[in-house]
Amino acid sequence: MEEKGAKVLMRIYQVPKFRYGYTFIELLVVIIIIGLFFYLVFPTIKNIIPEEGNEKISGFVDIIEKSSRSAIEQKEKIILIVDLDTNSYAVMPEKDMEREGDEDGEEAPLFFTNSPFIFIKAKNSSTEVSTGLITFLFFPDGSKEFGLIFVKDMEDIYTIFLNPYTISPEVIKGEVKLEED
Repeated sequence: MEEKGAKVLMRIYQVPKFRYGYTFIELLVVIIIIGLFFYLVFPTIKNIIPEEGNEKISGFVDIIEKSSRSAIEQKEKIILIVDLDTNSYAVMPEKDMEREGDEDGEEAPLFFTNSPFIFIKAKNSSTEVSTGLITFLFFPDGSKEFGLIFVKDMEDIYTIFLNPYTISPEVIKGEVKLEED
């Protein structure tokens, strides 16, 4: 009987073969991956303007966001028209842009708002202009036409990037150049 008791005691004191914790190599790999992520992302993050950084640019960005939200809420296309010659812009539903004017056959007048900064050039999905008018479409599904709007405020140049799949545009300090293949 004593033999059976001795075997039971031996089973109780056996150490489980599970290991807890991480090896040095595993921790080193995770640290390298996180460091590489910050190395690649930091230059982009540091150029993005905070909301309070430039109220003039932020005001125009708010208008772009409201245009995108308005297209979703009203379930119709909204058009942003930028006039680079007069540094002004207008926002309106597409149906107002297409409708006939008075009975005389005149077109409906566009009411432009003067911009507090200078439009340098703009690019949408089909054209790039440095003078004249350019339009950007906002769709009821929340997407919008691709666009880059380059503006100058005092001595700084900013790029306003209209991403087709996000409501908020990105504002980047400096002139962004997209290379096409």
